[in-house]
Amino acid sequence: MTDYGVWAAQHISSIDVPLQFVGVDFDPTADNQTIVGAFRAAQDATICFYYRGVPHSIINPKDDAPDLDPRWVPAMQADSLRFIETGAPFGTEGMSGETAYNVQACRI
Repeated sequence: MTDYGVWAAQHISSIDVPLQFVGVDFDPTADNQTIVGAFRAAQDATICFYYRGVPHSIINPKDDAPDLDPRWVPAMQADSLRFIETGAPFGTEGMSGETAYNVQACRI
């Protein structure tokens, strides 16, 4: 996975379709600084990070963190489907402030 991430970061500026970067503040399994760097190198991209506490595997929250309050799941599912269907970025409306990496927070 690391090799793929390095390759993707090196080639990100040559991708000419809309890209979206979605992360989690203080994710212990991802290098958010590298994600933000790749976002800045991309041509047509958006980015948002969920606040700390959303599990790394945000698609399968029950397996990752069964005791976590999953209030972010409906918005994440709707935004994922909308991005796949139309290319529209994840929503950030209603979210105040930025995350620790100075990117807009994903809506919950």
